[in-house]
Amino acid sequence: MPGMPEPIPGGDGLSASEIGFTLVTGGTKITPVAGNTFTFRITAPDGVPLTRFLPEQTKLMHFYLIGSDLTGFAHLHPTMAADATWSLTLPAMKPGDWPAYTQFTARQASDVIVPLVLPTPLTVPGEATTAPMPPLSNTASVDGYTVTVSGQAAATNITQSL
Repeated sequence: MPGMPEPIPGGDGLSASEIGFTLVTGGTKITPVAGNTFTFRITAPDGVPLTRFLPEQTKLMHFYLIGSDLTGFAHLHPTMAADATWSLTLPAMKPGDWPAYTQFTARQASDVIVPLVLPTPLTVPGEATTAPMPPLSNTASVDGYTVTVSGQAAATNITQSL
């Protein structure tokens, strides 16, 4: 409903199944080149592929890829086919582990609305190289913006270099 806050997704993002809803993939090994198609389904508590989703932030499904060393990230929006199979084109991914998270809001047959986050571990075969974490800092600069955290709640200073 307009003006109503979006419900917070349930689950802890650590299990591919939550309150009977399950993320089912066709496999978890991914080749490193761009353009791979990844498919999956969400099944309802009765085991039937779920087809009733509600838009969240204008999309029915959000798919997040996060490199285990935190050097890679993608936020993608898969599309659902008539048979309830979701598909998306993956970006190039370096070898290593890539936890993936689906975020969606399901509408059960009883019209109960269920926001969920369901993960799956993806792996890109090959020699994984990791990058060390940068040293702790209260300032970060990216794309001409500098953010400084002062240590006080909700106190930040953002500047743009021109």
